[in-house]
Amino acid sequence: MRACVRAARVGGTIQSVMRRSLGIAVAAAALAAWPGATRAADAEVRTGRPTALTQELIGIELTPASMALDSSVSRFQAGYGGNLRLFRHRWERLYVIPIEAGLYVGEYFGRNVTIAAHLMAEGGVIVPGTGRRLELGLGTGIGGTHLDSPLGCGDSGGGCVFHGGNGWVVSLAARYLIIDRPGGSTGVGVRAIFPQPLSDPTSTAIVLFAFDFAFGMPAIPPTASTPASPVRTGPAD
Repeated sequence: MRACVRAARVGGTIQSVMRRSLGIAVAAAALAAWPGATRAADAEVRTGRPTALTQELIGIELTPASMALDSSVSRFQAGYGGNLRLFRHRWERLYVIPIEAGLYVGEYFGRNVTIAAHLMAEGGVIVPGTGRRLELGLGTGIGGTHLDSPLGCGDSGGGCVFHGGNGWVVSLAARYLIIDRPGGSTGVGVRAIFPQPLSDPTSTAIVLFAFDFAFGMPAIPPTASTPASPVRTGPAD
């Protein structure tokens, strides 16, 4: 029992450090990228050539950490997983992802206690005034989450109590592009997955923190048409 209490205290300290470190890293990255976003927007206006990613071929979200929105399970965990996107298209103020699939497995002192998986489509807005770097989106599809006690099954003598849900899921996503170029982008993101229906007492949402990488092709700007030669109306030589 003392070992379990000691492990829980150490785990709480690690979780606190990870939360603060992640928050500081995201804030510092956003502040560092802001001047570049302004310069890129000015350059696009001057030259007429796109300076940001428009058509994504493939995108990868690496998810090293998660947080459960339920106090009865281990709230913050390190883990392994990712999300694969295909053919995201970005307009001036909107974006759409036709298909994306993800899997995440979280651990608490070597125990697999958090699993999240999804297959969905997503669409959203590109927030004005951010240099087209901040995206807020809503996704829906199929998937689920699975969470259990951080001490495992049977360790406390009460058996297993699982939380989560499978079937239809809804996702809220936020993505900030630290580096945004016509051929690709790098950023950070957060995604909350809500199993439906939320009225189920065991339905538990999970938040995934991610590093975002995108690879694509820039939109080709229309070429200016060559002015037609003036038609001569005078007598021929």
